[in-house]
Amino acid sequence: MIITIEDGRKFGAFMTIASRRPFDISSTIISQLHNYFIHRLVNEKDIQQVNNAISYLDKVSVESLPILSTGVCVIAGRLAEMPLVVQIGKIEAGFRPENGTIDIENIWQGNGIVSK
Repeated sequence: MIITIEDGRKFGAFMTIASRRPFDISSTIISQLHNYFIHRLVNEKDIQQVNNAISYLDKVSVESLPILSTGVCVIAGRLAEMPLVVQIGKIEAGFRPENGTIDIENIWQGNGIVSK
């Protein structure tokens, strides 16, 4: 049996879609989403896509998207009665992925150290 994304809810199947470029996600798919966790967006096309998809997102929330700090997101959708700006806590040390930013200065000096 093939179940489409649109029909998945009937069968209790749910999907999470994550992208750094909301503009690249089909508007048909976005229209089927119920909750949004929106981190900093600076590209005007991405901001416009989010603004078009979430009709109840207020002007202040949309205008804050390019200036959100690291770890801060706007939550909108059925999860919250109104858009919320929240700070997401850091992952505890033992559970963090090893994806630190490359310390290019140390690499040039031959140390090969990655900052965390």
